[in-house]
Amino acid sequence: MLNQLKIGKKLRQLIKKWLKAGLIEKGQRYDTNVGTPQGGLISPLLANIALNNLEVDLKKEMELEIGKVRTKTIRVVRYADDFVIMHESKEVIEKCQIKIQKWLAERGLSLSQEKTKIVHTSEGFDFLGFNIRQHPIKNQGRYARTAEVLAKKEGKRAKTQGFKTIIKPSKKAIKEHIYEMGQTIRKMKAVSQENLIRTLNPKIKGWANYYRAVVSKEVYSSIDRWMYQKLRRWSKRRHPTRNGHWVSTKYFRRIGKNKWNFATQTDKLHKYAETKIERHVMVKMGKSFYDGDEVYWAKRLSKGYGDISPSKAKLLKKQNGKCAFCNGIIKNGDLMETHHIISKNDGGTNESSQLALMHKHCHDQYHALYLEQQHNKRKTDKNLALPYRIMSNIQAEIMGVINKIKSAIRKPDKVVS
Repeated sequence: MLNQLKIGKKLRQLIKKWLKAGLIEKGQRYDTNVGTPQGGLISPLLANIALNNLEVDLKKEMELEIGKVRTKTIRVVRYADDFVIMHESKEVIEKCQIKIQKWLAERGLSLSQEKTKIVHTSEGFDFLGFNIRQHPIKNQGRYARTAEVLAKKEGKRAKTQGFKTIIKPSKKAIKEHIYEMGQTIRKMKAVSQENLIRTLNPKIKGWANYYRAVVSKEVYSSIDRWMYQKLRRWSKRRHPTRNGHWVSTKYFRRIGKNKWNFATQTDKLHKYAETKIERHVMVKMGKSFYDGDEVYWAKRLSKGYGDISPSKAKLLKKQNGKCAFCNGIIKNGDLMETHHIISKNDGGTNESSQLALMHKHCHDQYHALYLEQQHNKRKTDKNLALPYRIMSNIQAEIMGVINKIKSAIRKPDKVVS
Protein backbone atom coordinates (compact mmCIF):
# COMPACT_ATOMS: atom_id res chain seq x y z
CA MET A 1 0.00 0.00 0.00
CA LEU A 2 2.87 2.36 0.75
CA ASN A 3 4.14 1.86 -2.80
CA GLN A 4 0.87 3.38 -4.05
CA LEU A 5 1.68 6.68 -2.33
CA LYS A 6 3.68 9.14 -4.42
CA ILE A 7 5.22 10.99 -1.49
CA GLY A 8 8.63 11.69 0.03
CA LYS A 9 10.68 9.22 2.04
CA LYS A 10 10.19 10.98 5.42
CA LEU A 11 6.42 11.12 5.07
CA ARG A 12 6.34 7.49 3.91
CA GLN A 13 8.28 6.42 7.03
CA LEU A 14 5.89 8.40 9.24
CA ILE A 15 2.83 6.68 7.72
CA LYS A 16 4.53 3.27 8.05
CA LYS A 17 5.14 3.88 11.77
CA TRP A 18 1.54 5.05 12.19
CA LEU A 19 0.17 1.89 10.50
CA LYS A 20 2.17 -0.32 12.87
CA ALA A 21 1.58 1.79 16.01
CA GLY A 22 -1.05 -0.60 17.39
CA LEU A 23 -4.33 0.19 19.13
CA ILE A 24 -5.56 0.40 22.70
CA GLU A 25 -8.95 -1.04 23.64
CA LYS A 26 -10.22 -1.21 27.24
CA GLY A 27 -6.77 -0.37 28.55
CA GLN A 28 -5.03 -3.18 26.65
CA ARG A 29 -2.66 -2.66 23.70
CA TYR A 30 -2.94 -4.76 20.51
CA ASP A 31 -0.47 -4.96 17.62
CA THR A 32 -1.67 -4.04 14.12
CA ASN A 33 0.53 -6.28 12.00
CA VAL A 34 -2.32 -7.49 9.76
CA GLY A 35 -4.52 -4.42 9.16
CA THR A 36 -7.02 -2.00 10.63
CA PRO A 37 -10.02 -3.18 12.69
CA GLN A 38 -13.16 -4.04 10.70
CA GLY A 39 -15.39 -0.95 10.49
CA GLY A 40 -12.67 1.41 11.72
CA LEU A 41 -12.88 5.09 10.80
CA ILE A 42 -9.62 4.97 8.86
CA SER A 43 -10.47 1.74 7.01
CA PRO A 44 -12.18 3.41 3.96
CA LEU A 45 -9.21 5.78 3.50
CA LEU A 46 -6.70 2.92 3.54
CA ALA A 47 -8.89 0.98 1.09
CA ASN A 48 -8.93 3.97 -1.27
CA ILE A 49 -5.13 4.19 -1.10
CA ALA A 50 -4.66 0.45 -1.64
CA LEU A 51 -7.12 0.23 -4.57
CA ASN A 52 -6.08 3.47 -6.25
CA ASN A 53 -5.65 3.12 -10.08
CA LEU A 54 -7.61 -0.17 -10.12
CA GLU A 55 -9.83 1.04 -12.98
CA VAL A 56 -6.94 2.53 -14.99
CA ASP A 57 -4.69 -0.53 -14.72
CA LEU A 58 -7.57 -2.90 -15.51
CA LYS A 59 -8.49 -1.07 -18.71
CA LYS A 60 -4.85 -0.95 -19.84
CA GLU A 61 -4.55 -4.72 -19.41
CA MET A 62 -7.88 -5.39 -21.15
CA GLU A 63 -6.98 -3.16 -24.14
CA LEU A 64 -4.09 -5.49 -24.93
CA GLU A 65 -6.39 -8.52 -24.77
CA ILE A 66 -9.75 -7.47 -26.26
CA GLY A 67 -8.94 -4.16 -27.98
CA LYS A 68 -9.82 -0.51 -27.37
CA VAL A 69 -13.38 -0.63 -28.74
CA ARG A 70 -14.63 -3.36 -26.37
CA THR A 71 -12.64 -1.97 -23.44
CA LYS A 72 -14.47 1.38 -23.68
CA THR A 73 -17.74 -0.32 -22.70
CA ILE A 74 -16.28 -1.70 -19.43
CA ARG A 75 -17.77 0.19 -16.48
CA VAL A 76 -16.11 0.11 -13.06
CA VAL A 77 -17.89 1.62 -10.02
CA ARG A 78 -15.93 1.60 -6.76
CA TYR A 79 -16.65 2.84 -3.25
CA ALA A 80 -13.78 2.20 -0.80
CA ASP A 81 -13.21 -1.60 -1.01
CA ASP A 82 -16.56 -2.43 -2.68
CA PHE A 83 -16.68 -2.35 -6.49
CA VAL A 84 -18.80 -3.53 -9.41
CA ILE A 85 -17.63 -4.24 -12.98
CA MET A 86 -20.21 -4.18 -15.79
CA HIS A 87 -20.01 -5.32 -19.41
CA GLU A 88 -22.40 -6.84 -21.96
CA SER A 89 -20.20 -9.95 -22.37
CA LYS A 90 -19.83 -12.57 -19.62
CA GLU A 91 -16.53 -13.67 -21.16
CA VAL A 92 -15.06 -10.19 -20.72
CA ILE A 93 -16.25 -10.09 -17.09
CA GLU A 94 -14.54 -13.41 -16.34
CA LYS A 95 -11.28 -12.12 -17.86
CA CYS A 96 -11.58 -8.95 -15.75
CA GLN A 97 -11.95 -11.10 -12.63
CA ILE A 98 -8.70 -12.95 -13.41
CA LYS A 99 -6.85 -9.66 -14.04
CA ILE A 100 -8.14 -8.13 -10.79
CA GLN A 101 -7.13 -11.20 -8.76
CA LYS A 102 -3.55 -10.87 -10.08
CA TRP A 103 -3.59 -7.10 -9.48
CA LEU A 104 -4.73 -7.56 -5.87
CA ALA A 105 -2.27 -10.40 -5.23
CA GLU A 106 0.63 -8.05 -6.06
CA ARG A 107 -0.58 -5.81 -3.21
CA GLY A 108 -1.13 -8.62 -0.72
CA LEU A 109 -4.92 -8.56 -1.13
CA SER A 110 -7.53 -11.00 -2.45
CA LEU A 111 -11.17 -11.09 -3.53
CA SER A 112 -13.73 -12.35 -1.02
CA GLN A 113 -15.17 -15.60 -2.40
CA GLU A 114 -18.41 -15.10 -0.46
CA LYS A 115 -19.13 -11.63 -1.82
CA THR A 116 -17.78 -12.08 -5.36
CA LYS A 117 -20.25 -13.36 -7.95
CA ILE A 118 -21.09 -12.94 -11.63
CA VAL A 119 -24.78 -12.28 -12.39
CA HIS A 120 -26.89 -10.88 -15.21
CA THR A 121 -28.52 -7.51 -14.59
CA SER A 122 -31.94 -9.12 -15.19
CA GLU A 123 -31.33 -11.13 -11.98
CA GLY A 124 -30.16 -8.05 -10.11
CA PHE A 125 -27.37 -7.50 -7.59
CA ASP A 126 -26.87 -5.69 -4.27
CA PHE A 127 -24.38 -2.86 -3.90
CA LEU A 128 -24.00 -0.49 -0.91
CA GLY A 129 -27.42 -1.45 0.42
CA PHE A 130 -29.17 -0.95 -2.94
CA ASN A 131 -30.61 -3.57 -5.28
CA ILE A 132 -29.96 -2.79 -8.97
CA ARG A 133 -32.00 -4.75 -11.49
CA GLN A 134 -33.09 -4.41 -15.12
CA HIS A 135 -36.70 -5.43 -15.76
CA PRO A 136 -37.77 -6.37 -19.34
CA ILE A 137 -40.49 -4.22 -20.93
CA LYS A 138 -42.53 -4.69 -24.10
CA ASN A 139 -41.66 -2.51 -27.09
CA GLN A 140 -45.29 -1.53 -27.54
CA GLY A 141 -47.90 0.75 -26.02
CA ARG A 142 -46.77 3.91 -24.26
CA TYR A 143 -43.10 2.82 -24.10
CA ALA A 144 -42.92 2.54 -27.90
CA ARG A 145 -44.90 5.78 -28.42
CA THR A 146 -42.61 7.71 -26.06
CA ALA A 147 -39.53 6.39 -27.90
CA GLU A 148 -41.04 7.40 -31.28
CA VAL A 149 -41.83 10.94 -30.08
CA LEU A 150 -38.29 11.43 -28.75
CA ALA A 151 -36.79 9.99 -31.95
CA LYS A 152 -38.86 12.31 -34.20
CA LYS A 153 -37.59 15.34 -32.29
CA GLU A 154 -34.00 14.25 -32.95
CA GLY A 155 -34.75 13.17 -36.54
CA LYS A 156 -33.73 9.56 -35.88
CA ARG A 157 -35.35 6.15 -35.96
CA ALA A 158 -36.99 5.00 -32.72
CA LYS A 159 -34.89 2.65 -30.60
CA THR A 160 -36.16 1.08 -27.39
CA GLN A 161 -33.86 -0.59 -24.90
CA GLY A 162 -36.28 -3.39 -24.04
CA PHE A 163 -35.65 -3.05 -20.31
CA LYS A 164 -36.02 -0.59 -17.47
CA THR A 165 -33.43 -0.17 -14.70
CA ILE A 166 -34.95 0.03 -11.21
CA ILE A 167 -32.88 0.70 -8.09
CA LYS A 168 -34.46 -0.06 -4.71
CA PRO A 169 -33.34 -0.65 -1.12
CA SER A 170 -32.01 -4.22 -0.89
CA LYS A 171 -33.96 -6.85 1.07
CA LYS A 172 -30.96 -7.37 3.35
CA ALA A 173 -30.80 -3.64 4.20
CA ILE A 174 -34.54 -3.54 4.91
CA LYS A 175 -34.36 -6.59 7.22
CA GLU A 176 -31.36 -5.19 9.10
CA HIS A 177 -33.07 -1.82 9.62
CA ILE A 178 -36.36 -3.38 10.78
CA TYR A 179 -34.43 -5.61 13.22
CA GLU A 180 -32.53 -2.59 14.59
CA MET A 181 -35.74 -0.57 15.06
CA GLY A 182 -37.47 -3.54 16.70
CA GLN A 183 -34.59 -3.98 19.14
CA THR A 184 -34.66 -0.26 19.99
CA ILE A 185 -38.41 -0.33 20.74
CA ARG A 186 -38.05 -3.56 22.73
CA LYS A 187 -35.32 -2.07 24.93
CA MET A 188 -37.37 1.09 25.60
CA LYS A 189 -40.50 -0.55 27.01
CA ALA A 190 -40.51 1.56 30.17
CA VAL A 191 -39.51 4.97 28.78
CA SER A 192 -41.93 7.81 28.09
CA GLN A 193 -43.49 8.34 24.66
CA GLU A 194 -41.48 11.57 24.17
CA ASN A 195 -38.14 9.83 24.77
CA LEU A 196 -39.08 6.97 22.44
CA ILE A 197 -39.99 9.42 19.64
CA ARG A 198 -36.76 11.41 20.12
CA THR A 199 -34.72 8.18 19.93
CA LEU A 200 -36.45 6.79 16.83
CA ASN A 201 -36.72 9.98 14.75
CA PRO A 202 -32.99 10.40 13.91
CA LYS A 203 -32.76 6.74 12.85
CA ILE A 204 -35.88 6.95 10.69
CA LYS A 205 -34.83 10.21 9.00
CA GLY A 206 -31.26 9.01 8.41
CA TRP A 207 -32.32 5.71 6.80
CA ALA A 208 -35.09 7.32 4.72
CA ASN A 209 -32.80 10.11 3.46
CA TYR A 210 -30.19 7.57 2.35
CA TYR A 211 -32.70 5.87 0.03
CA ARG A 212 -34.70 8.94 -1.05
CA ALA A 213 -32.95 9.13 -4.45
CA VAL A 214 -34.20 5.70 -5.62
CA VAL A 215 -37.52 3.81 -5.96
CA SER A 216 -38.38 3.64 -2.25
CA LYS A 217 -41.98 4.83 -1.80
CA GLU A 218 -43.50 1.34 -1.54
CA VAL A 219 -40.75 0.26 0.87
CA TYR A 220 -41.38 3.35 3.03
CA SER A 221 -45.12 2.60 3.18
CA SER A 222 -44.56 -1.07 4.13
CA ILE A 223 -42.14 -0.10 6.95
CA ASP A 224 -44.65 2.52 8.18
CA ARG A 225 -47.29 -0.22 8.45
CA TRP A 226 -44.88 -2.45 10.35
CA MET A 227 -43.93 0.47 12.63
CA TYR A 228 -47.59 1.22 13.41
CA GLN A 229 -48.22 -2.39 14.49
CA LYS A 230 -45.04 -2.39 16.60
CA LEU A 231 -45.90 0.90 18.34
CA ARG A 232 -49.49 -0.18 18.91
CA ARG A 233 -48.24 -3.31 20.74
CA TRP A 234 -45.80 -1.11 22.69
CA SER A 235 -48.69 1.16 23.73
CA LYS A 236 -51.05 -1.73 24.58
CA ARG A 237 -48.41 -3.39 26.76
CA ARG A 238 -48.22 -0.28 28.97
CA HIS A 239 -51.99 -0.43 29.65
CA PRO A 240 -53.07 -4.11 29.59
CA THR A 241 -56.42 -3.39 31.29
CA ARG A 242 -57.46 -0.64 28.85
CA ASN A 243 -59.32 -1.20 25.58
CA GLY A 244 -57.88 -0.47 22.13
CA HIS A 245 -59.87 2.75 21.63
CA TRP A 246 -58.50 4.30 24.84
CA VAL A 247 -54.90 3.33 23.91
CA SER A 248 -55.28 4.76 20.37
CA THR A 249 -56.70 8.04 21.71
CA LYS A 250 -53.85 8.42 24.21
CA TYR A 251 -50.88 7.65 21.95
CA PHE A 252 -52.09 8.44 18.41
CA ARG A 253 -53.25 11.88 17.26
CA ARG A 254 -54.85 13.44 14.21
CA ILE A 255 -52.50 15.80 12.35
CA GLY A 256 -54.01 17.11 9.15
CA LYS A 257 -55.88 14.39 7.28
CA ASN A 258 -54.06 11.50 8.95
CA LYS A 259 -55.18 10.62 12.46
CA TRP A 260 -52.78 7.71 13.03
CA ASN A 261 -49.75 9.77 14.09
CA PHE A 262 -47.72 8.48 17.02
CA ALA A 263 -47.32 11.85 18.73
CA THR A 264 -47.55 13.93 21.89
CA GLN A 265 -48.36 17.61 22.27
CA THR A 266 -44.72 18.53 21.57
CA ASP A 267 -43.21 15.63 19.57
CA LYS A 268 -44.29 13.59 16.55
CA LEU A 269 -42.80 10.40 15.10
CA HIS A 270 -41.55 10.97 11.57
CA LYS A 271 -43.04 8.62 8.98
CA TYR A 272 -40.87 7.07 6.29
CA ALA A 273 -43.41 7.96 3.57
CA GLU A 274 -43.16 11.65 4.54
CA THR A 275 -39.64 11.69 3.06
CA LYS A 276 -39.86 13.23 -0.40
CA ILE A 277 -38.31 11.20 -3.23
CA GLU A 278 -35.67 13.33 -5.00
CA ARG A 279 -33.69 11.87 -7.88
CA HIS A 280 -29.95 12.39 -7.61
CA VAL A 281 -28.25 14.51 -10.25
CA MET A 282 -24.71 13.36 -10.92
CA VAL A 283 -21.76 15.76 -10.74
CA LYS A 284 -20.59 16.87 -14.17
CA MET A 285 -17.60 15.00 -15.56
CA GLY A 286 -14.33 16.77 -14.71
CA LYS A 287 -15.85 18.79 -11.86
CA SER A 288 -14.15 18.84 -8.46
CA PHE A 289 -15.22 20.54 -5.23
CA TYR A 290 -11.82 22.24 -5.16
CA ASP A 291 -11.74 23.42 -8.81
CA GLY A 292 -12.76 26.99 -7.91
CA ASP A 293 -16.08 26.91 -9.81
CA GLU A 294 -18.07 28.35 -6.91
CA VAL A 295 -21.14 29.17 -9.03
CA TYR A 296 -21.65 25.52 -10.07
CA TRP A 297 -21.30 24.16 -6.52
CA ALA A 298 -23.55 26.91 -5.10
CA LYS A 299 -26.29 25.90 -7.57
CA ARG A 300 -25.96 22.23 -6.52
CA LEU A 301 -26.13 23.29 -2.88
CA SER A 302 -29.31 25.30 -3.54
CA LYS A 303 -30.90 22.15 -5.00
CA GLY A 304 -30.30 20.29 -1.73
CA TYR A 305 -27.11 18.39 -2.69
CA GLY A 306 -24.87 19.02 0.30
CA ASP A 307 -24.91 19.68 4.04
CA ILE A 308 -28.07 21.82 4.03
CA SER A 309 -31.64 21.47 5.26
CA PRO A 310 -34.58 21.55 2.78
CA SER A 311 -35.86 24.89 4.14
CA LYS A 312 -32.45 26.55 3.72
CA ALA A 313 -32.03 24.99 0.26
CA LYS A 314 -35.36 26.55 -0.77
CA LEU A 315 -34.23 30.00 0.42
CA LEU A 316 -30.84 29.61 -1.26
CA LYS A 317 -32.51 28.71 -4.57
CA LYS A 318 -34.74 31.79 -4.30
CA GLN A 319 -31.64 33.95 -3.68
CA ASN A 320 -29.70 32.39 -6.62
CA GLY A 321 -27.15 30.91 -4.22
CA LYS A 322 -26.15 34.29 -2.75
CA CYS A 323 -26.14 35.79 0.74
CA ALA A 324 -28.97 38.30 1.34
CA PHE A 325 -26.58 40.70 3.14
CA CYS A 326 -23.20 40.69 1.35
CA ASN A 327 -24.47 39.26 -1.98
CA GLY A 328 -21.56 36.81 -1.92
CA ILE A 329 -21.85 33.16 -2.99
CA ILE A 330 -22.74 30.70 -0.22
CA LYS A 331 -20.64 27.54 -0.52
CA ASN A 332 -21.01 24.07 0.97
CA GLY A 333 -19.46 24.15 4.44
CA ASP A 334 -20.22 27.83 5.07
CA LEU A 335 -22.04 28.62 8.32
CA MET A 336 -25.54 29.87 7.46
CA GLU A 337 -28.37 31.37 9.49
CA THR A 338 -32.00 32.15 8.65
CA HIS A 339 -32.92 35.83 9.10
CA HIS A 340 -36.44 37.20 9.76
CA ILE A 341 -36.98 40.18 7.46
CA ILE A 342 -39.62 41.45 9.90
CA SER A 343 -38.71 40.46 13.45
CA LYS A 344 -41.16 38.35 15.44
CA ASN A 345 -41.51 41.21 17.99
CA ASP A 346 -42.84 43.40 15.17
CA GLY A 347 -45.29 40.75 13.93
CA GLY A 348 -43.04 38.71 11.62
CA THR A 349 -43.74 35.02 10.85
CA ASN A 350 -41.79 31.90 9.84
CA GLU A 351 -43.20 31.88 6.30
CA SER A 352 -40.60 31.54 3.54
CA SER A 353 -41.60 34.95 2.10
CA GLN A 354 -40.59 36.54 5.45
CA LEU A 355 -37.18 34.79 5.65
CA ALA A 356 -33.75 35.31 4.12
CA LEU A 357 -30.52 33.28 4.25
CA MET A 358 -27.24 34.88 5.30
CA HIS A 359 -23.71 33.89 6.24
CA LYS A 360 -23.47 33.58 10.03
CA HIS A 361 -20.95 36.44 10.27
CA CYS A 362 -23.12 38.57 7.94
CA HIS A 363 -26.15 37.91 10.16
CA ASP A 364 -24.20 39.04 13.24
CA GLN A 365 -22.98 42.14 11.39
CA TYR A 366 -26.53 42.98 10.25
CA HIS A 367 -27.92 42.90 13.80
CA ALA A 368 -25.00 44.96 15.10
CA LEU A 369 -25.77 47.68 12.52
CA TYR A 370 -29.49 47.40 13.25
CA LEU A 371 -28.97 47.95 16.98
CA GLU A 372 -26.69 50.92 16.28
CA GLN A 373 -29.37 52.49 14.05
CA GLN A 374 -32.04 51.96 16.71
CA HIS A 375 -29.76 53.54 19.33
CA ASN A 376 -29.16 56.63 17.14
CA LYS A 377 -32.87 56.84 16.33
CA ARG A 378 -33.79 56.98 20.03
CA LYS A 379 -31.30 59.82 20.59
CA THR A 380 -32.47 61.96 17.67
CA ASP A 381 -36.23 61.35 17.81
CA LYS A 382 -37.87 64.06 20.00
CA ASN A 383 -40.66 61.76 21.14
CA LEU A 384 -38.19 59.04 22.22
CA ALA A 385 -35.20 61.15 23.35
CA LEU A 386 -36.50 62.27 26.78
CA PRO A 387 -37.89 58.87 27.94
CA TYR A 388 -34.72 57.21 26.64
CA ARG A 389 -32.48 59.59 28.66
CA ILE A 390 -34.63 59.14 31.79
CA MET A 391 -34.42 55.33 31.44
CA SER A 392 -30.64 55.53 30.90
CA ASN A 393 -30.19 57.64 34.07
CA ILE A 394 -32.36 55.27 36.15
CA GLN A 395 -30.43 52.27 34.86
CA ALA A 396 -27.13 54.01 35.68
CA GLU A 397 -28.29 54.74 39.26
CA ILE A 398 -29.41 51.13 39.75
CA MET A 399 -26.09 49.76 38.41
CA GLY A 400 -24.19 52.16 40.69
CA VAL A 401 -26.05 50.87 43.77
CA ILE A 402 -25.45 47.25 42.71
CA ASN A 403 -21.70 47.90 42.25
CA LYS A 404 -21.46 49.52 45.70
CA ILE A 405 -23.15 46.48 47.28
CA LYS A 406 -20.78 44.12 45.43
CA SER A 407 -17.69 46.06 46.53
CA ALA A 408 -18.92 46.12 50.16
CA ILE A 409 -19.39 42.36 50.12
CA ARG A 410 -15.93 41.78 48.70
CA LYS A 411 -14.11 43.98 51.32
CA PRO A 412 -13.45 42.07 54.58
CA ASP A 413 -14.16 43.75 57.89
CA LYS A 414 -11.15 45.31 59.67
CA VAL A 415 -9.82 43.15 62.50
CA VAL A 416 -8.98 45.10 65.70
CA SER A 417 -6.02 43.64 67.52
